[in-house]
Amino acid sequence: MSMDVSFVACVAAILLFQYLVSAGQHDVAHNNVARREDLHLQRKFQHLGTGAMIYVALNFFDRLTGASVLLLFALFFYGLHKLRGRSKTVNAAYIKWFRNILRQHEVSRSTLPGAYYFLLGSGVSLAVFPIRAARLAVLHLSVGDPAAAFFGTLYGRHKLVTLFGKLGGNKSLEGSVGCFCVTAISTLAALIVEQDFYFDMTGKEDVAVVAGMVSLAAGLGAAAAELLDLGGWDDNLTLPLLSGVFLQFTVGHLL
Repeated sequence: MSMDVSFVACVAAILLFQYLVSAGQHDVAHNNVARREDLHLQRKFQHLGTGAMIYVALNFFDRLTGASVLLLFALFFYGLHKLRGRSKTVNAAYIKWFRNILRQHEVSRSTLPGAYYFLLGSGVSLAVFPIRAARLAVLHLSVGDPAAAFFGTLYGRHKLVTLFGKLGGNKSLEGSVGCFCVTAISTLAALIVEQDFYFDMTGKEDVAVVAGMVSLAAGLGAAAAELLDLGGWDDNLTLPLLSGVFLQFTVGHLL
């Protein structure tokens, strides 16, 4: 399959996925609304699925091509955000299309959409990190952020603001632990399944040991990146960048 065909197929798959996730029934029974609002299940599924497809798609492109495509789409969402403020028709169509996965502040346009920061964080990660660390950073964003939100919403009792002050934001210890576990397990699975991509070594025992070390570092880095509220910057931007930096400084020599 040529790169052009692969590119079209990947973009088409991602766009189709966005439509399928956001095109669910809009009228939800009242007793389900509160739970759905709390967990944002469709949003988490969209976040996870989109990130997973980007991660897989990076098998077909070199690092800079992938970065260019993601940053181009980030620019598109930025332009669309501005256009929504100028055209009621565009704004209405946007809300109708994506209403099931939009937060209230995204509907009101008080902030840029999460999709913009997701694409920006992924694109910049690919632009500045080596391909192995960059792909892992995208993976961590894909699974770590939804895991933290899911476990934090369900079980979050201990707020990190008591430990870290303003840096802890509204995050919880339970959410951070969930982020660590899910990210570490996902990283280990990726390293084992794609060991030919991530490692130059051939010994299975060596790969297992190194994969374990990298996975623990990945979990720690992603959890730390997720729990810190850095001046109100969106997690979709800070998590992959901080995770990538942490990987490079701790286990980059192993990848």
